[in-house]
Amino acid sequence: MLLNLLLFLMAFSGAREVSFSWEPFENVLGYQIEVSENAKFDTELKVKKVMKIPTLTVDLPMGTYYYRVRAIDQQKRPGHWS
Repeated sequence: MLLNLLLFLMAFSGAREVSFSWEPFENVLGYQIEVSENAKFDTELKVKKVMKIPTLTVDLPMGTYYYRVRAIDQQKRPGHWS
């Protein structure tokens, strides 16, 4: 019985798979995404990643998160945050 309770608690306290996606831009080198627990993004980021495709799947603990994305042009200059 205790084992079942522990497994139940672990299932609800663990990470959840979260998928992010956005409309692709033409003629870009890639995208940068940041995920934070703070809307000002002034605390430790949970995710900070540069990628070539407009989609990302990560595991995050239960909670409230904010994310922002920006394109990186062919000259490797970042655009404005979403």
